[in-house]
Amino acid sequence: MHNGVFQSMQQLIDFYDGGGGAGHGLFVPNQTLAADSLKLSDKEKSDLISFLSSLTEKVIFEDAPEVLPSSSNKSLIGRKVGGEY
Repeated sequence: MHNGVFQSMQQLIDFYDGGGGAGHGLFVPNQTLAADSLKLSDKEKSDLISFLSSLTEKVIFEDAPEVLPSSSNKSLIGRKVGGEY
């Protein structure tokens, strides 16, 4: 999850299968998942993990260009390569 509490996808699926935070006795006022078990079988959990893993993509980022393309739009002249935040 977002805070790194789980070491594996299996732990995450087990957490949600057990009713999420509310199902594990935590006070979660905004939880929309029912606190009872989803009753997923081992096969369903395995299939879900396989599906989620298939969504992973390794993206190779290109190096930023040394200069930006010129533009007739004066507001774009003088921009920094890589942007400025």
